[in-house]
Amino acid sequence: MHTLLKENDLISAEVQSFRMDGDVKLHTRNLKYGKLSNGICIKVDQSLIKQSSQHFINLDQYVSTKMTKEPSALESVSIGVDIILGNNGFIWITNTIKNEPLLRVIYEHKEKHLDYTPLLPKIDKSVRFNMVRVRNAIECLHQSHLHICEESIVDVYLSSIFFKFSCTDMLKSKQNMFQCVQNVLCFFLTYFVRSQFNFSLLLIFFFTLSFCLQKFKSASCCEEKPKVRNFWKKEWLFFIYLFIIILKKDLFGTLQCPLRKTSLCIQYESDGRGQ
Repeated sequence: MHTLLKENDLISAEVQSFRMDGDVKLHTRNLKYGKLSNGICIKVDQSLIKQSSQHFINLDQYVSTKMTKEPSALESVSIGVDIILGNNGFIWITNTIKNEPLLRVIYEHKEKHLDYTPLLPKIDKSVRFNMVRVRNAIECLHQSHLHICEESIVDVYLSSIFFKFSCTDMLKSKQNMFQCVQNVLCFFLTYFVRSQFNFSLLLIFFFTLSFCLQKFKSASCCEEKPKVRNFWKKEWLFFIYLFIIILKKDLFGTLQCPLRKTSLCIQYESDGRGQ
């Protein structure tokens, strides 16, 4: 193995067997099962990797196959990215080498036990952006605890293009959304503790919040992408309406609002209305 690889090299191999002394027998058949370079490696939870007979995936071939089955569902896109879905949770993302003579040269050098890395072509800027977009799509699936396969990756990839998300905004917007939800939860917890609010309304609010988040998570994976945005807007309008009700009126009893101690309420009392 030292003629082909060295320590700390990133490789892709098939695990053949385990020995009693702890040794592992690996099998690298060709260039795909060998040293990995010119790409992105990402680690996800291995339980999210969907079991399949094919773990070496060309996204362009998958998109073209899906377009033949559903011609109206997808537009003609060229991704130019190959991925390797490892059963141990490691995913390798690289560009597609379409030059057949170059592939033959690389195979010949590989058989002569020479390093093929200098022979790899330079990756175009557009393909590098596509690789980053695929990487962020996988990270979105990982953060949402959804199955990771070629179908889900392509769906998230095309959805980000449909909603005009840049590569950097794919994860940034998700973090901002959950940070916003976290801030809302912290505010309501503080509000309920200070105001000694009725526990029944507290349960109703958190049940509604968990239900809406679950609906959004399931709706974000559907094919009808425009309905997802409208659904999320309707749910946040409901939260705003519920928030106004909580501030102004107690549905189950008298509400002692902690906002009465603020400067706005003091100025409101100075008008002589006695409230």
